[in-house]
Amino acid sequence: MKVTSLTRWKGIPTEAIPAAKAARSFIERAGAEYVSLSIIHTGKHAGQLFVILRYPDWETYAKSLQAMASDPEFARAYADALRVVELQERTLIVDTDA
Repeated sequence: MKVTSLTRWKGIPTEAIPAAKAARSFIERAGAEYVSLSIIHTGKHAGQLFVILRYPDWETYAKSLQAMASDPEFARAYADALRVVELQERTLIVDTDA
């Protein structure tokens, strides 16, 4: 079953996009099969950023988290991102294969 992480961030998109690009390649190498950064254009969260990360299964998701937590390069990229964005919400969704 696929595991998808949906994360909403508050920040200035033009400042956040370079930080997201720096983290993207590592996230993909760590096991994410899909990585997307989007800007919300409607509703009460308009202007905020939405990141979607999809993994093929729980095992890959867990290994990816371990890899990110232990990699100094990713830690630097994440720290840079946190200078320009603030985490608002994270939701994990698991496909039902229905």
